[in-house]
Amino acid sequence: AALRPPRPPPGSAPKEKPPIGASVYAEFHGGWYLATVVRSSAQDVDITWLRPQASSWGNAEEMAHYLCSTGADETMHGEKLSW
Repeated sequence: AALRPPRPPPGSAPKEKPPIGASVYAEFHGGWYLATVVRSSAQDVDITWLRPQASSWGNAEEMAHYLCSTGADETMHGEKLSW
């Protein structure tokens, strides 16, 4: 069975937009994955999806934190995300 992606702990959402360069969990199709904020405006943010270190490849528990573990194209799905 496939592992479900992790979810951020309840109440862990920041009160303010994270700054550019911040590591965050971002939602994609109901799962939450590690990303970095690369642009921020009053309405939305752009992120880049993080990739695991080479030592994490093959470790399903660690890989579940990364969008690339889903087969989704992590070069997409990161622009103009609602805040």
